[in-house]
Amino acid sequence: MSFNDVVRLLNNLQDQGILSYLPQTDQPQLQYIRARVDLLHIDIDVKYIELRKKIQTDQINAVLAYAGKAECRSIQLLTYFDEPDSEKCGVCDICLAEKKLKIWISYLIR
Repeated sequence: MSFNDVVRLLNNLQDQGILSYLPQTDQPQLQYIRARVDLLHIDIDVKYIELRKKIQTDQINAVLAYAGKAECRSIQLLTYFDEPDSEKCGVCDICLAEKKLKIWISYLIR
């Protein structure tokens, strides 16, 4: 492994709070901030991981629902922020598609 790769990995470990790395003094120095835990004694908070998974799943589903709903984007956002009686914006993709459809219908009726 190259010197630059090692330095990059050490900086990454420092960013994660695993160790403290002091680069390029007389000799580089490492100091572990936390004791190293082997695989048999690692403590994983399963409830916390499941909660984070649920939160992320809910967030993804909310974005998909927002994108998949054929309602003015502005109305959707304002309803989310407890302003349900807002008017259509007229400039989002949904409003523009409705305008285009009305133009086509009026053209076909003539």
